[in-house]
Amino acid sequence: MRNIKLIIEYDGTDFCGWQIQTKNRNKYSIQEAIQKALKIILKETLILTGSGRTDSGVHAKGQVANFKTHSDIPIEKLHKSLNGILPHQIRIKRIERAPISFNARFDASSKLYRYTILNSEVGSPFCGRFAFFMPNRLDMDAMRKAARYFIGRHSFSAFYAKDKKRNASSAIRTIKKVSIKKEGELINIDVEANGFLHNMARRMAGAILLAGLGKISPNDIKKSLDNHKLSPKKYTAPSLGLCLMKVNYS
Repeated sequence: MRNIKLIIEYDGTDFCGWQIQTKNRNKYSIQEAIQKALKIILKETLILTGSGRTDSGVHAKGQVANFKTHSDIPIEKLHKSLNGILPHQIRIKRIERAPISFNARFDASSKLYRYTILNSEVGSPFCGRFAFFMPNRLDMDAMRKAARYFIGRHSFSAFYAKDKKRNASSAIRTIKKVSIKKEGELINIDVEANGFLHNMARRMAGAILLAGLGKISPNDIKKSLDNHKLSPKKYTAPSLGLCLMKVNYS
């Protein structure tokens, strides 16, 4: 038995997210596409464990997953075969053997997400699938001030989408880093945390964006972190701007 670790990059636009869905059968999931390719190559029915879910339309440059197999196929051959079968929107960047106890989900110590905003007057056809177009002027100082309030250990009850199937037993998470950088017309909001709740990264990006538009005060974010009943106007930034950049393992 071998435990195989994959580093995966994908354009999530045309997929229903990472996890296999039972209801939305109009679109494949990333997990389903890779599992089907593995079954063709290895002649085994495998379960692929991802570091976490990414929702419909969300992208990844550094998703991590693992699976266990009895096959003795060489790693190099498996790598080449997978990329030869998978849809062009999915690529296995790296593949390696991991300790048998390794679990891509439970062993993750932190994740880094990036939310990208295209802040220009006319937009761009080259960014349309990977950045949220915002033609209005944004106050970068207000955005950075708002972002700083997220750093540290907080309850994110006001910053995630609650539902019956995915409710968290605790909404407490630790934000290790939030940085905002502007490169030309692109604004990148990077958030690293020990874990993310459903839609948490997009709700955070949405709050920072509202602060940049002057629709909420940066201090409103601090108030909502201290008391979720004082939640500011909620805005979930569109999925196309979000990308899982890296998963860290300590």
